[in-house]
Amino acid sequence: MPSTNDLVAFAKFETACSVEFADFESFATRITYELIFKKGKGEPVNEGVLKMAQGALTHRLQGYNRMLAKTRYLAGDQLTAVDLFHLPFGDAMIQVC
Repeated sequence: MPSTNDLVAFAKFETACSVEFADFESFATRITYELIFKKGKGEPVNEGVLKMAQGALTHRLQGYNRMLAKTRYLAGDQLTAVDLFHLPFGDAMIQVC
C-alpha cells in the first residue's frame, strides 16, 4: 500500500480498490456462487444471473485492459495489494470457465 504522504499514489491505489470491488469482485462473486457453491449444494444454476454476471465481467475486464495499457499495475507502476485482490476469484474463474 502506498504511503498516505504520497497523495497521488494513494489516490491511484484507492481508485484501483474501488474499481476492483465494484467492477470485478461483485460479478466474480455471482459467477462463483452460481457455478461452484450452488452446484455444490445441489441447487440449480440461475442461468439469467450467470449470463448477466459473465457479460458484465467481460465488459469490465476490457476496462481493466485499458487501465493496464497505461500503467504496469492497477494503481500505477508499483505492485500493490489491489493487484493481488483478484487472485482468489481469478483462480475460481479459471476452474469454472
